[in-house]
Amino acid sequence: MKFDCSILLLCALLGALPAAAAEKPAKSIAPVAQGSLAFEPEDASAPVVEVFEKQTARHVLRVRNTGATPIEIRRVDPAPPPGQATFEPRRLAPGETGRLVLEKPIGESRGLQTVRFHVLSDDPVQPSLPVSFPVFVQSAYSPETAEVNFGYVGQAANATQSVIVESFETDRLSLESTLEKPDWLSLRAEPVEGHPQQLRLVTSLTAQTPLGEVARRVVLKTNVAAQPELVLSVRAHVHGQITATPPVLSFGAVEEGASVHRTIELRTVDASPLEVATLDFNAEAIELKSAACGEGCVRLDAHLLTQRRRAVGNEVIGVSFKDRGERVRIPYSALIVKPGTPIRSLGTLDANTDIKIDETLEKKP
Repeated sequence: MKFDCSILLLCALLGALPAAAAEKPAKSIAPVAQGSLAFEPEDASAPVVEVFEKQTARHVLRVRNTGATPIEIRRVDPAPPPGQATFEPRRLAPGETGRLVLEKPIGESRGLQTVRFHVLSDDPVQPSLPVSFPVFVQSAYSPETAEVNFGYVGQAANATQSVIVESFETDRLSLESTLEKPDWLSLRAEPVEGHPQQLRLVTSLTAQTPLGEVARRVVLKTNVAAQPELVLSVRAHVHGQITATPPVLSFGAVEEGASVHRTIELRTVDASPLEVATLDFNAEAIELKSAACGEGCVRLDAHLLTQRRRAVGNEVIGVSFKDRGERVRIPYSALIVKPGTPIRSLGTLDANTDIKIDETLEKKP
């Protein structure tokens, strides 16, 4: 079963949708001179340090004393830790050039980052001097963020999803061990015929998968020396004997003071009788009523309270039933905006397809 949610674009005071662009720094870095110490990269041809996730970024600087008196470098501290630095010589005569090696462990955050250190010396002009260098963190795997999304699925369905991962950092990709995995998920790795640098990761949900929205990560160890840990994200919205349509409720963007209603149908998978015992919800955000809608069916009518502008998020409707141990949780969200704010719906996004654009945006001149 798919579930759809609207993707809304709010254009208030802005006439066009800005384009986001990620660019690497320029291919040259000018020497930075502050106080009597001047720093410049030892290798100016590689201004950006490129590393894989969880590697250590290493950058070497030449340090020159431009002053008229000797300067002693007392220590170099990472800002913030961890990190380490080595420098020689410790004492620089006027006009002398030394060497500063900076090393910083990098985590899992990918993209362009700036690594910072502080150089502490007896320079009378500036005894504390910041130095930095850019680091571009990339993944040794493709896709960089491997994910399986089961969508809205029954707990007893034994649902299976797979994803193919690839690495060009080894001649033949192989799985060595599983470092982290939830007990309710089974996983196996299969070779991809004709593609030795690829693996097919096959995941299955067991009957012990918890109900509701689940999001966990799996950490695998591979034979890729540069980045042995491969992280796989797993998402699912699991139902038991009672289904909700839709399983996630989005009111979208609505104007302050508008009257907005949404309905949810709760049904038993075997059409057995269904009766609501209690409804648990935030009475300051919505009003909620329930009514029977046939054999094994209950319809909820949700009225969004729009008296003031705000974002409604991280809210859940909890439903308990008579003579049933199962409880259904329905997340909901909304954005209440100023009257007159332009609101355009661009399309829909569901669990099994990419974004489907219904309209084309045109930039205003």
